[in-house]
Amino acid sequence: PVITSMVYVSNDNSGSENGGDQVGYEGALGLNTHWDISPKLSVHATYFYSRMNFNNFQDTLIRREHTALGFGLAENIGKHDYYSHFLAGKVVFRPDKMFEFEFGQDKHFFGNGYRSLILSDHSDPFPYLKITTAFWKVKYVNLFAVQRAEQVPTIWSVDADPLPVDFHLKYTSLHYLSMNFGRRFNLALFESVVWDGANNEFDRGFEPRYLNPVIFYRPVEFAIGSPDNVQLGMEASYLLGKHNRVYGQLMLDEFLLSELRAGNGWWGNKYGLQLGILSDDVAGIKGLRIRAEGNVVRPYTYTHGSSIQNYGHFNRALAHPLGANFKEAVLQVYFKKKRMMYSAQFI
Repeated sequence: PVITSMVYVSNDNSGSENGGDQVGYEGALGLNTHWDISPKLSVHATYFYSRMNFNNFQDTLIRREHTALGFGLAENIGKHDYYSHFLAGKVVFRPDKMFEFEFGQDKHFFGNGYRSLILSDHSDPFPYLKITTAFWKVKYVNLFAVQRAEQVPTIWSVDADPLPVDFHLKYTSLHYLSMNFGRRFNLALFESVVWDGANNEFDRGFEPRYLNPVIFYRPVEFAIGSPDNVQLGMEASYLLGKHNRVYGQLMLDEFLLSELRAGNGWWGNKYGLQLGILSDDVAGIKGLRIRAEGNVVRPYTYTHGSSIQNYGHFNRALAHPLGANFKEAVLQVYFKKKRMMYSAQFI
């Protein structure tokens, strides 16, 4: 077993308001362990306890949403003071070269970019079962997860006491099918469905029909007359030369081609686009890496008629951290030489 300790302290004075002297901070203490029990079985676990203090504008958000970015569920213990417990871990079992099984509570990321419009590690860890099947030039992932969502009142005062925590269980099932075409081109299809574990009529729980291992879910959803939240999309990457990879993602929540052609900005066209390029050893300089990426997501994408069924967990987006309704440009420069590393980023 490998066990490492972690101490983290961050001082933040960016939120001083109107000349105020309040300075926020974050601090954490924890342990991380990795244990290769056998060539086929390994265990990973991370835990840390954190204390946080937020400035007024940050505190307003935390009091309303109950979660601190990167730290999970936050418990209020003072005017601006909070604490949280972060726990993530997984058991990985590889019976042979074709199959891999993961079970635990952790984060996930799908894609080649700095961001992901499918599923990213921005939100808090959640319980899951992940089955990966790899053969020939194909990789197929089944991910079954449990998340929590909260219905926040539409009327709420920033001066009110912290709202009672009442997170509802919801479930997500995701398929990701990736295939290599030659040595340079990769194409992937994905889909996900989010449903409420309990509605006003009955406790639905986990929908066994979404255990269907075959992509796509849409026929299943229509067959059961479901109001669940489904996303579909594709991802592609192409290797240019030896050191340049062009990549992109297309995510469809709802889409009507006739409305798109009309150009009237119809709210129901909900989709996201990503396009980027990652270059290594730029201009022949070994160790120099540059990434340029653009992301665009239409308003209302990932949302649903029921807030519980949105594409989120503990009030945080499951894909891009900005959620929806944005245009973003990312430029990253990274350089490594011997034991020194330098990085710069513009967003």
